[in-house]
Parts: sequence; C-alpha cells; structure tokens
Amino acid sequence: MRAVIVSYAKLLRPAIHVRARAVDLAGHGPTLDDADAILAAIEGAGDPPPVLPQRGEPFAFDRFDPIPAPQVVALLPDTEGESLFHIPIRSDHDRTTSQYAADTGYAADAQRHIAPPKASLQDTELSGCFDHAIGSGDPTKIADAYAVATREAGRLDELHGEAQLEVPYLPDRGRSPRCSSASPASSRAP
Repeated sequence: MRAVIVSYAKLLRPAIHVRARAVDLAGHGPTLDDADAILAAIEGAGDPPPVLPQRGEPFAFDRFDPIPAPQVVALLPDTEGESLFHIPIRSDHDRTTSQYAADTGYAADAQRHIAPPKASLQDTELSGCFDHAIGSGDPTKIADAYAVATREAGRLDELHGEAQLEVPYLPDRGRSPRCSSASPASSRAP
C-alpha cells in the first residue's frame, strides 16, 4: 500500500464527493463490504442511494468563518488623553493643529498602522498556500513552505515606528492568504 500526498485545498477545489456512514462503535454494524453490498442492492432496485450528495452532484466546501478585525499598531508611544483606539485632535479656536502642537509640545498628528488580521496555519493550508511544496520533493519549495508556516507564531509588538510595517505572522488576506514567500516583504501592511 502506498500513501498519496494531496493537499486538502486541491481535494476541495472545485468540488469533492464524500461518502460517510454512521457506525456502531461496539462493532455490531455492517462492515465496509456489507455497506457496499447494501448500497449496490439499493441502486440495483432503482432507488437513489441514501448518500449526499447524489452521484454526479458537486459538494461544495463552504466555510462560514467570521471575518477577523484588522490589527491596529501605534507608531509612537501614547500621549496624554490618547490610547491605541482614541486619538485626540488638539487645536484651539484661533490656532491650527500645527500651531497648537508647536506651542504645547504635543505631536502635530497621531498615526496608526492598520495591519491585516492574523491567519491560522490551518486556514492558510486549506486555502492552498502550501500546495506548491506538498509532494513536490523539491527541498527549496519545502524549506520555503516551512519558513512560511513557522510565521504562525509571530506577534506584533505594541509600537512600530517604521513607515512601512512588516507583519511577522501569517496575514489573513480575505480568507485566501497569499503566502508563497517567506520574506517579510511579501507581508507588508498598508
């Protein structure tokens, strides 16, 4: 017997056929051969088999996952009256925000990075991100896929002062993450 390596995503595109049956865990139910014989007898009598989907009908793999919220990351430490999700607008009736900031010592603006939400390794696998490496036998592709998979443990720090944020984790890109490269540059946040 030989195992065949196939990714779930390849199996699930565009449709698959699944045959499942209820079993008696005590072992008193029909064997696989008995179940095949029962199905053959039902079909031989001209009745539709008690399986879903019926032969010839596609079975779509639908997932109803909630859409995760993006991550918000500050560029600078919070100032008085400010938090990650609360940004004060500092001005006065006779001064612009720039003039007010210059007079009081506050920053003229408060910026945040909006990063894509983190995806799980299972979601990235189900969406086909590792298909290029699974069963390829190519050490480079396998090493690249492994480097991408290890990013699942990555976390963002509270502050990131750089102008272009690079996320250290597997980004969720609308339920179909693109993760063909291990380089952080491929996972830049806007």
